[in-house]
Amino acid sequence: MPPIVPPLLVLVALIHLLPVVGVGGRARLESLYGTAVDEPNLLLLMRHRAVLFGLLGAFLLAAAFDRRLHLAGLVAGLVSVGSFLLLAARNRDLNSHVRRVYLVDAVAAACLLAGLLVHLTGHGVGLSAAVAGDLNPGERTADPGPHTRILAGRHDLGAALRAGDLGEIEATEGRRGAAATGGVSR
Repeated sequence: MPPIVPPLLVLVALIHLLPVVGVGGRARLESLYGTAVDEPNLLLLMRHRAVLFGLLGAFLLAAAFDRRLHLAGLVAGLVSVGSFLLLAARNRDLNSHVRRVYLVDAVAAACLLAGLLVHLTGHGVGLSAAVAGDLNPGERTADPGPHTRILAGRHDLGAALRAGDLGEIEATEGRRGAAATGGVSR
């Protein structure tokens, strides 16, 4: 996995953890959002919202350090900031505090979209490079994804894929497997 996804998830996790201070009560919520929270039911809902942001922020932080959770973290973060951006875009009367939240969430969305793009197409060597025949023999990355492990080292892979000759790929893999196991085919 390219090293950019974890820092992006950490950044978005920190953005989601900031509102947790709202659990502290009315004064903190009012300073965060620049609006009066003078009704007890609204105060309860806003404090609960702060807890939910804390849970999401904690998950995003965990996802940053566990590759298996990268995709789930990226999607969860995008749902969170994307839904706010869509809802807020229809409201022309945002105060300065909420406009700031909107801008921060727009940055978070850009980070998450970039991370998702890298996650879906990255894994060290892009599949498009393999199809184009741009892999050099023995080329490896520090953290190869599953398709990189399969494709790395095959300088003829791009040509075989373009020609539709998957039999050659399988034959190459069979020879490679037999050589690695001392002549015993897999």
